[in-house]
Amino acid sequence: MSGGGFCEQAAKGGGCSVKSVHHVAVLLNQWRVDALPGEGYEPLAGYIKAIEFLVVANSPEAACEIAYGVTNSELSDLHCSEMYIDVVRTYKEVGGFRSVTVDDILEVEGIRFVCARFGFIRVTV
Repeated sequence: MSGGGFCEQAAKGGGCSVKSVHHVAVLLNQWRVDALPGEGYEPLAGYIKAIEFLVVANSPEAACEIAYGVTNSELSDLHCSEMYIDVVRTYKEVGGFRSVTVDDILEVEGIRFVCARFGFIRVTV
């Protein structure tokens, strides 16, 4: 589903940085969808799909970084572009989900990335 690329000035050296729309699914490592922080997180207890949304990024890895920022934002403290405010609202206020953390999975265009202590690790099956 990746596509719809467009060009923006690259941060360094001018030129063009092509970004595409990427479909992201957030899979939280917890046994209950309605678990409150601290009560539903059990390492490797199973994953629930919390939300799916679209991001604009240069690569699947960059899409993970954006999705991480979205899911770790609050309406009063955004860690992402304002263009994702409705996703933040849906994720936090409507869904009531916790922030993405180590061992959660971000699936970008069907490719899974596990959230590590620093960055994301592509999961090969």
